[in-house]
Amino acid sequence: MHWGATSQDVADTALILLLRKAAVILDADLARLQDALQALVAKHKKTVMVGRTLLQSAPPITFGLKAAGWLGSIRRGRARLKDAISEALVLQFGGASGTLAALGHRGIEVGESVARQLELTFPDAPWHTHRDRLAAVVCACGILTGSLGKMASDVTLLMQSEVAELVEPGGFDRGGSSTMPQKRNPIASAITLAAASRVPGLSSAFLSQMVQEHERAVGGWQAEWPTVSAVIQATGVAIVSMAETAEGLAVNAARMKENLDASKGTIFAEKAALLLNSKIDREAAHELLERATDPKQLRDRTLSQVLAEMPEVRDHLSKEALASLEDPEDYLGSALEFTRRLSGPTAKKTQEPRRK
Repeated sequence: MHWGATSQDVADTALILLLRKAAVILDADLARLQDALQALVAKHKKTVMVGRTLLQSAPPITFGLKAAGWLGSIRRGRARLKDAISEALVLQFGGASGTLAALGHRGIEVGESVARQLELTFPDAPWHTHRDRLAAVVCACGILTGSLGKMASDVTLLMQSEVAELVEPGGFDRGGSSTMPQKRNPIASAITLAAASRVPGLSSAFLSQMVQEHERAVGGWQAEWPTVSAVIQATGVAIVSMAETAEGLAVNAARMKENLDASKGTIFAEKAALLLNSKIDREAAHELLERATDPKQLRDRTLSQVLAEMPEVRDHLSKEALASLEDPEDYLGSALEFTRRLSGPTAKKTQEPRRK
């Protein structure tokens, strides 16, 4: 059935053919996810929300920028995976010891013919115990599921009852609780986060299986099979779960505005400090804002109102400056430009530093 070849030639080539089939499915779902994220970015590029650092409120951003960040990471992951799979689509054909000795002087000719028929690349030499191409695919999946998991984590946190800025798509028997009918659970995000927690370990397992003996491995090669299968399946379910999420994600812009207001202007403390720094030294400005943002001061007032009552501030900041202090649209910096760059037709590549 495989004259001149060996069983590993058949098994490895079959794996590559299956990987090629899987790649078509993965890429189609990634394209679907990108399209859905692109639509979210376009719709919400000016939807202002609270920025959050270390899970605490921070200066405002836009939901469009957050979604564009997801999109940029997914784009890079898609390109990385596509390149890795493209490089891995090579024929395995080496015979007993990787020399094709059983085919005499026609080994390469036969191998090239087999590669043409299977529409695979014929490598420079058989790769029986050299698993670097497959390792690149597995690692690319690990990075991609990490990006998907980051998106899922953001969605989950923004779905918390106390935050309530996003809601995953629902439907019959989706996201409900068996005991709490009012709940909409982040089901797709949970699936994705489960995949993102599994794939790094699987990737590590594959890397540890790369150390294979001589011309054919004892155990390492056989251990790969369930690892590769699990990585591809987990990556695929994470992609499609986030595609479904992005397509049906409900964005509560009104709630985002409420959460901005609930900060009582404290998220603009940095802006106030910068305004004061142009008038007084930094330490004095910091001390003033520490006093102004004391919770006791903000029980029934906002930061700008507290600052307006402080003589040290009134001497340096005009009524107009204080009145506009808590305008979120006035403190978005380069958010729109970053959003445009991340979501444009072609993402801008990071410029590498010049080498001397």
